[in-house]
This record gives sequence, structure tokens and C-alpha cells, in this order.
Amino acid sequence: MIRLLIVDDHTVVRQGLSMLFGTVDDIEVVGTAADGILALNQVHELTPDVVLMDIGMPRLDGIEATRRIVTADPRAKIVILTGDTDQTKVQQAVEAGALGYLLKDAEPELLFAAVRTAYARPAD
Repeated sequence: MIRLLIVDDHTVVRQGLSMLFGTVDDIEVVGTAADGILALNQVHELTPDVVLMDIGMPRLDGIEATRRIVTADPRAKIVILTGDTDQTKVQQAVEAGALGYLLKDAEPELLFAAVRTAYARPAD
């Protein structure tokens, strides 16, 4: 079972993604966070296998949260899920340690596959 943490500042997105992932047998949502600071705490407490991270959030954005998570644990597996099409921000997230990204209009199967692929990637 893949343990997933969902990080997004929009409640409806967090709840919707939780419900969506509830339809697959091999991924379990172990927690959600509304911003990067809460994500840091949740990663520490819940030790998810994969973090699905938004970029634009209050208090601490997804780029800096990714950087801090990967600095603390270089084996962390983070996938960016964003509505932001600004390639500069996406590139910054990848440079911070994200394994990849998807836009929020992606089909559910693509989202599931991204989480599974991140999980299966060997630790460096």
C-alpha cells in the first residue's frame, strides 16, 4: 500500500483528491495539509511514501516545502500537482527535489500513475 500525503491550500481540492484516491486499492491517503508548514509537520509525523504537493500556498509555498522535505530526507518522493502553468515555477519545484509534476486538469489515471511511478523510483 502506497501511503500518500496530499498538500493543497484549497479544502475542496484536498477532499476531492482524498475521495478520488479512495477509489484505488493500492494508494492510501494518510493525511492532508493546507500549506507547506503543515506539510513539513505531516511528513515528519506520518512518514508518507509519496507527497502530492501544490505550488501556490500561503505561509510556505510548495517549492520551499519541497526543498525542506528533500533536504531533511533526500529519499523523499514528491510529485507536484498544480494549476499554475508557469514553467519557471515548475522548474524551480523540480530543482528543489520534486520528481515530476502534473497539472490539476490531468485525468485521474495519470495522477494515479504518477504516484505509483514516484513510489517505485529507487532512492538515490
